[in-house]
Amino acid sequence: MSSFKEETILKSFKATGISPFDPEVILQRFNDTTLDEQVSRESSTSALSGSDWRKLDRLVRSAVEDQSSKDAQKLSRSLHHISVQNELLRHEINGLKEALLVKKRHKKKGKPLDLQQRQEYHGGAVF
Repeated sequence: MSSFKEETILKSFKATGISPFDPEVILQRFNDTTLDEQVSRESSTSALSGSDWRKLDRLVRSAVEDQSSKDAQKLSRSLHHISVQNELLRHEINGLKEALLVKKRHKKKGKPLDLQQRQEYHGGAVF
């Protein structure tokens, strides 16, 4: 069988760190990245979305040296306020779009009921 070749078995033992014994192979998968590495990875992307307040706050905290200063606190509060306001406006826009769709659905014109029946139906009983 192709799955029980000696080469395949040795590669699987090496990949798991069993033979030769190397626990670092597995431990590297569980190592947490530092905050600086994580922020640099996130900041390398094109732009942060305003909806994720925590990422923005983490970025501000990593960029500001003295977080207890009044300017840093003011910046953090302002950023949080703008982020919350942005989220509320997005929610309002989605609600208005939904209301517009509902209104358009109700606005569909129905066919008028034909109350003027033809002459043949105005006669007497038919036996």
